[in-house]
Amino acid sequence: MKRNWFRLLAVAACLVLAVVLAGCGGDKNTASRDTIMVDLGEDAPTLDPTMSEDTQSARVAYDLFEGLVSFDQKLDPIPGLAERWDISPDKRTYTFYLRPGIKFSDDTPITADDVVFTWQRLVDPKVGSPYNFLGSNVVNGQAVIDGKLPVSELGVRAIDPRTVEIKLEVPDPSFLNICSMPNVAILSKANITKYGDSWTEPGKMVSSGAYKLAERVIKGYILLEKNEHYYDAANVAISKVKFLPIVETSSALNQFKSGGVDLTWSVPSDQYQSIKKEFGDQLHTVPQEALYY
Repeated sequence: MKRNWFRLLAVAACLVLAVVLAGCGGDKNTASRDTIMVDLGEDAPTLDPTMSEDTQSARVAYDLFEGLVSFDQKLDPIPGLAERWDISPDKRTYTFYLRPGIKFSDDTPITADDVVFTWQRLVDPKVGSPYNFLGSNVVNGQAVIDGKLPVSELGVRAIDPRTVEIKLEVPDPSFLNICSMPNVAILSKANITKYGDSWTEPGKMVSSGAYKLAERVIKGYILLEKNEHYYDAANVAISKVKFLPIVETSSALNQFKSGGVDLTWSVPSDQYQSIKKEFGDQLHTVPQEALYY
C-alpha cells in the first residue's frame, strides 16, 4: 500500500506557475544595502532540513545547508560539497569525493562521517523524517525505516575522511537530484549530538551552506549572515538575508512598492496584468513542480 500511495502522490503532483516580484521595489538604495529582504509567504515550520516537508522550510534550508550535490539554474546536478563523483557500471554504487578543506560554519571540518550521519538520520525511525522515503532505495534503507534494521546497516559508508560510498537497491537516474534536496544536506554530527532537539536555535546551529543563522523570531523574521567558512564564500555577494513571513500577497506587494522587501513569495493573481505592466521585467513567472491539497 505504501508504494501505491507514493505512486498516487507522484500522479497528483502538478506543474504550476510561481509568480514573484524581484528588484529594488520603491527603495532606490536597495542595491547599496548589505541585506536582501525576502518575503517567505509564511513562517518556516522548521529549520531542520531533515524534517523539512514544505517550501518555506526548504527555501531557508537551501541558504543554510548544502548537500553533496547542488543544482544550476536549469536544475541540473552540479558539484556541491562533493567536488566530483563516480558511478559504477551497474548504476547502483555512487562514490562521492568531498572538496578538500571544507568546513562547517563553526570552523570544524566537514567529513565523510558527517555525510554518513546525515543519511542515517534521514531514515532513522526515531527521528521520523517525513521525507525518509528519499533513502528507501539505499541498500537496507526501507528496512531501517521500518525499524527492522539499525541505522548502521544503511548502505552509506565512509571510505576515508573525504570519500563516501552510497549503494542503491536498484538503479535510479534521479539519485543525483535526490542528493541535491535539502533533506540530505550535510549536517554536523558533533553539533546535533551536543545540542539534541535544540540544535536549530540561534547560537547553537552549525551550518554547511553559504549562510549561518543569526537571529530568529517566531512569526517575526529569520536573519541569516554570510558563512565565512563556506568553500565558495568569495562569490557570496550578499552579506545578510532576512526572511519575513508575509501571508497576504497584497501586503507583500505593498511592501515591495515601498522598499520593505526585495523579493516577494507571490503576487495577487487578480492584479497580475497590472503588476506586469507596472513592473515589467521585475515580475518573474517561473515553473514550479509542487503538490497542493
